[in-house]
Amino acid sequence: MFGMSPEIVRPGATMREIIEHSVALGNYRHSNVTADELYTRYVESLKAGEMVVHRHLADGRMIKITHEPMSDGGWVAIYEDITERHRAEEHIAHMARHDALTQLPNRMLLLEKMAEGLARVESLGESMAVFYLDLDNFKGINDTLGHPIGDKLLGTVADRVRGKGLLREIS
Repeated sequence: MFGMSPEIVRPGATMREIIEHSVALGNYRHSNVTADELYTRYVESLKAGEMVVHRHLADGRMIKITHEPMSDGGWVAIYEDITERHRAEEHIAHMARHDALTQLPNRMLLLEKMAEGLARVESLGESMAVFYLDLDNFKGINDTLGHPIGDKLLGTVADRVRGKGLLREIS
């Protein structure tokens, strides 16, 4: 899973040694992370009672590590590649918040971002702006020229909005 040889991951190897080797192989997404930092975070998460930890690897995979405490004070760690499940969940979340045709943010995402923005305005005194775009007589285009032409128009407008950089904050 991590590309380590059996000589490294052997009975008696310490977690610190394994993490050091894994970092040396370039397994982690952030190239500036040190083995000491990873080991410290790992131990702190165990002390805090976090029994499930997720690791994002440099190759894009996500590994779920589940810890099962043992009676002698140690633990058994179970490693599971959950990349496909994670991608599917991200895709579902994206579909719930974006229009299927244009891939532009939908009403659900707008309401979420509005609530977040208004909370920042209230608590931090930040500024906020809302961009609203309405296509006049769009129903007439769909009714007279058909839905495929209406869809094409929406796609063209979406491309232009994206091209102007108007969606940096909300997307």
